[in-house]
Amino acid sequence: MSWLARTAARGRRYGLANQTDGSSFEAPARWVADVAIELEPHVHAIERSRVLCAAAFKYEADATARFGLKPGALAVPRPPAVRHGHAANPFAARRPVVALVHGTSRADKQWPVASWVALGQRLNHHGFAVALAHGSAAEKVTSEAIASQLDDVWVWPTMGLDALTDTMAHCAGVVGVDSGLSHIAVALGLPHVQIYNFDTAWRTGPQSAGAPRQVSVYATPQPDVDSVWQAWESLATPVLCR
Repeated sequence: MSWLARTAARGRRYGLANQTDGSSFEAPARWVADVAIELEPHVHAIERSRVLCAAAFKYEADATARFGLKPGALAVPRPPAVRHGHAANPFAARRPVVALVHGTSRADKQWPVASWVALGQRLNHHGFAVALAHGSAAEKVTSEAIASQLDDVWVWPTMGLDALTDTMAHCAGVVGVDSGLSHIAVALGLPHVQIYNFDTAWRTGPQSAGAPRQVSVYATPQPDVDSVWQAWESLATPVLCR
């Protein structure tokens, strides 16, 4: 695709000169690059792209990434709260919502359903409602299984990524696994805990610089509920004050 691109008379194609840890770089890709840019081998995925673009366009990337993702007008309205299977008092103050993102591209990246239930119950107990996202029929079944054991919960309807992003933007925070939705939470700047059972948070997790409201938790075979809860509590004080 790069080779087929039409360039101006003095146009140049830029690309990576070397492999970086965990990237999908293939050495023959250098053949189609007029200018190959060498990068540090151990680099965060976002920083890799920022440095590459900065070198190509001859500017210096700022220390902190700013994604500029803003919520639009497609947020799905929150229905009346349901607790213990019955509609809650409609005049009661609405609790802040924390979205749980349990779906991911691979089964070995998932967190156990029992752990999601235990986390959701703690959130309910500490004054939060829980929202559950899903992107497939199987994920919806999981959302409903988790919801069946929570007191104050909202299973989101099936919606497009744009509406889902807008709806998530109104949440008080997000807890998720390594998934696209969890990365959207980072781009929105939401308080966010990302759960890893592979040691790749350094490459794809929230970057420590410029992300004081976001943290990753890693352990094998997976982090326990207490570890995830402690990470959430480290972010929860400013959330409760919003």
